Amino acid sequence: MTELQTPGTATEADGGPGTEADANNLYDAFSKTVDRIGDLLAVSAEAEGVEMTWSGLAKRVRAAAGGLNSIGVTRGENVGLLMNNRSAFYVCDMATVSLGAVPFSIYQTSSPEQITYLLEDSKCRTIFVENSLLPSLLKAKENVDTIENIIIVDDEPAEGGTISLAELEAVDPDFDPAPIAAETRWPQAALGAIFSVVLLITGAGGILAGGLLDRVGEQPVFAAGATLSAAAVLASSYQTQLWSFALLYAGGCGLAGALGFYHVTQTVAARVATGAAARAIIWLTLIGAFAGPAYLPLTGWLSSTVGWRGAIRVHAVSLAVAFALALLLVRGRGGRPSPTRREGAVRALRRALRERPMQRWLAATVITGAATDVVLLYQVPAMVGLGLPLSLAAGLAGFRGAAQLAGRLPLGPVITRLGARRTIIAVLVLAALSLPLLLASGAVAVALAFAFVFGAATGAFSALQGIYTHELADPAHLGTLLGTQQALFELGGALGPVTAGALLGATGSFVPMVSLASVSLLAAGALLLRWSGRTVPPEAGA
Repeated sequence: MTELQTPGTATEADGGPGTEADANNLYDAFSKTVDRIGDLLAVSAEAEGVEMTWSGLAKRVRAAAGGLNSIGVTRGENVGLLMNNRSAFYVCDMATVSLGAVPFSIYQTSSPEQITYLLEDSKCRTIFVENSLLPSLLKAKENVDTIENIIIVDDEPAEGGTISLAELEAVDPDFDPAPIAAETRWPQAALGAIFSVVLLITGAGGILAGGLLDRVGEQPVFAAGATLSAAAVLASSYQTQLWSFALLYAGGCGLAGALGFYHVTQTVAARVATGAAARAIIWLTLIGAFAGPAYLPLTGWLSSTVGWRGAIRVHAVSLAVAFALALLLVRGRGGRPSPTRREGAVRALRRALRERPMQRWLAATVITGAATDVVLLYQVPAMVGLGLPLSLAAGLAGFRGAAQLAGRLPLGPVITRLGARRTIIAVLVLAALSLPLLLASGAVAVALAFAFVFGAATGAFSALQGIYTHELADPAHLGTLLGTQQALFELGGALGPVTAGALLGATGSFVPMVSLASVSLLAAGALLLRWSGRTVPPEAGA
């Protein structure tokens, strides 16, 4: 028999029963129980030979939640549990709850017809099941097209499942569903909204930041950015009220993003490296290719080591150091505005938008942003749906990020030979042609080929954004135009997944969505085929 020991088993010295009454939600109550009586027995399953303390149970819950998060389980989503009374039930149930998803149990005695009804009514995509009940589920699945993830809870999973529970827990074992909410009791939805605001400030602020670069120069902008963003982020780590934390953190991170993303750094690189802008931008993106993959694991390690407040403080210090280094690099090298910068940013933008090449480039940017973000969001679920283990699919997604470096290394000679415009067209065609490989990624070799080719293409495109805009734009207003270009790219990135999600919901297949992304990339390339404007020759030594 499997039993869950209730918090009431604690002694008065341990805190006594009922101290979780002020919890915000079930997971919050669970976390408080773990904090209070973590060393006490939580689960006892004699038949399985399994015993877990509350701390041990919490560790498995976090690991399972990390796996569910990686396959796209979201707040409000229904997750099925089809198993007998066993220890894994408590892990799967609470892991689902921790993400804000809704677990529902299916009786072991249910017929395939009854299971079919439950799955259709709940629009369930993910279900936990044990081997003995798998045949009934697979029979029901024949009439249900929503099921994407079948997670086997047994140690030796039977054929027919998508992934085992052990594999799911191995994907992201240190995942914390709500590190801030658990401590502060702030609503998780509000915290999620903060990060959305950060992205909005970053996108909208990019245009403003670019305009300031054009008008007052790099040194004043970086000096102000370093001071304000680092101070705001640092101050946010000491806040105990949600409104003050949200104001400072969103403002500080949004400002740092607006000043530190490629639309600003590429502008500065182009001006500092006079006569070798393309080479400078390529080197900048090469460095970024190394920094990006290291950031997330480092953040996770810091959160688990010094807590989320400590991680934010380290982040604030890193912002100050980064901007200080940027100030040193631009000192005496492009740090003062030229007289031509006196033209207003709005007027300069209007003038640029009247030129056909810039119109086509910005339109291609929106389309590319939409198609790219669709692929980035759905690549792992697509691979898993075609039969790859989740751990392998997630690993290939990470490899795709590393493959960006391969796309940036040869850019200099290629641009010298073809020019930036033709290089972008070639990159977009290459990205489009890689997407059919995603639809055939049930084979490991094919999935690896997709990850490499698409990763190399997207890596090259991020560098080419700055190089090609530099060719089209008036150098005095490069910051404004790059900020606009990046904002439109992010706009496309926000709209694309919405359309893709609707297609996936309507068809139950990844084929229409991926096909549309491929056609969109080809369309973006086609927009750049016609040329009517000044031709800027490739820079010598690029």
